[in-house]
Amino acid sequence: FSNTGGAQMITIKSNIEITVLSDLPWCNVTIEDVTIGSDGYFFTQLVVTVKANSEPANRSTSITINAGGISKTINVSQSRNDKLSLSKSNYEVSHIGDTIEIELKATGIYEVSTDVSWIIHQEDSRSLSDKTESFIIRPNSATSPREGSISFKLNDISENVKVKQEANNNSSMLTDAMTMASAMTIGWNMGNSLEST
Repeated sequence: FSNTGGAQMITIKSNIEITVLSDLPWCNVTIEDVTIGSDGYFFTQLVVTVKANSEPANRSTSITINAGGISKTINVSQSRNDKLSLSKSNYEVSHIGDTIEIELKATGIYEVSTDVSWIIHQEDSRSLSDKTESFIIRPNSATSPREGSISFKLNDISENVKVKQEANNNSSMLTDAMTMASAMTIGWNMGNSLEST
């Protein structure tokens, strides 16, 4: 069963009537219908109903079917409730660039991706114990700010982190200074010249 739970029907064939037993509250078994075939065998339809699993761990149990002195078991397993959470969802970075670390909690193996080339995932930084992912933010040489995002995905769960990087205002100042320098020419001021007699 998936972590959301559900119900499944099982048909048991036996030469005598059966009884069923399930000892955990999250797994319930009921006898839906009993018919007798032309060969004299009983056909018992069982409905196994499993509640949603809210825990971050798989779980399992067994159903015991008794027919006279014979017992059989049916194993029932249910997947965990996957969880993925981030410590922070927004980062603001200087134009000179930086390294950011994102702490997260996950119940399984997750995928990491970025939507821009200037955010670089350091894959060798992954820690299996505390789950911290590091990303290098390249310097922004443009005169306008920029935004990017980092995506984390665990099965059907997705979480995103937005990264905002400020504009490089120094680049504009440097451009203005270079423009002024190119407009200047070297000349000789005759009023300041020295004359000898």
